[in-house]
This record gives sequence, structure tokens and C-alpha cells, in this order.
Amino acid sequence: MKNLHISVTKRYRVLLHDAFIKYPIAEEIMSSRTTKRLKSLIEDITDVQPRISLTSDGLKQYKKVAENLGLKHQKCVFHLMKDCREKVKRYLKRTKDNTVTKMSVVRYLTEINNIFRTYDGKECLKRYKVLLEKYDRLPSVIIKVLTKKIILNFKSLTQFTVDNFIPRTSNTSRATL
Repeated sequence: MKNLHISVTKRYRVLLHDAFIKYPIAEEIMSSRTTKRLKSLIEDITDVQPRISLTSDGLKQYKKVAENLGLKHQKCVFHLMKDCREKVKRYLKRTKDNTVTKMSVVRYLTEINNIFRTYDGKECLKRYKVLLEKYDRLPSVIIKVLTKKIILNFKSLTQFTVDNFIPRTSNTSRATL
């Protein structure tokens, strides 16, 4: 029997959701999510509506779109934590560390999650600072999560604490209009 090679083109679902009326206003399936295409979609759909923020997954193009449109950018906290859990899970599977060390990694991951569980900006910042004070004692995998995922993106991960109309997750919305 011959090997059959089927080429599948990846597609991306982009959903614009109005956070005020809590209803989707547009959806498009794209073969690529370029800055130009994403910006055009948002501009076309929201032509006469006020735009406030863009809540997105970690795709870099969304940051550029938000900047181009003058929107606040909120990175999805759900996607952040999913990425962090996957990184920790891979680490725990391959490490030969003892159980106590593994438990501390999980405890620190919970601390990271708790930073983003509050809608109060002051409390969020307080939790973040408490974790950063432990930086020298943190396991290497937690330091990688902090440096690659959180420290550089802290402002865009906490816009929802500044304005409670900004959704903290893109699971229910892509844009707040």
C-alpha cells in the first residue's frame, strides 16, 4: 500500500465579541493572522463603534494591532496559565528532582495563577511583588516562566484590573468595543 500524504492547511478562527452586550459581532476563518488582516477585520466590523481594548491569545500580531488602533491590549490570562502549566508539566515529567522540589514548583505555579485571580489592581501587584521577592529561591522552571511569559508582559496581562470592562480572557471575546 502506498503512503498517502494529505496536505492540510491550518486555519484560525478569529472572533470579535462585544464585551458590553456579551455577544459575538463577527467571526472569520483565516489561513493566516497577519497584523494587516486582523487590523482590517476589526476596523471593518467596528467602523462606527467606540473601541476600548483587544483581549487576545499570545500571538504577537495582536499587540501590533492594538497599538495601531490605539487600543489597550490585554493578553489572555487563560492562555498564559495554560502555557505555564504545560511548561511545568514537561519539566515535572523529565526532571529527576525529589518530590519536595516538585511540590514547590507546583506551589509557585499556583502563586503565579493567584496573581491573576483578583480583579483588584493593587492586590494583583502586591501578589506579583511578593513572588518577585523570592526570585533568588525560585526553581529554574518558574524563573523561565516569569522571565519569558510574565515580567515583559505584566502590563498587558493586567489591563483587566485597571478597567473591569476589559475581559481577562479571550475564551469569550477577542475585542472589547
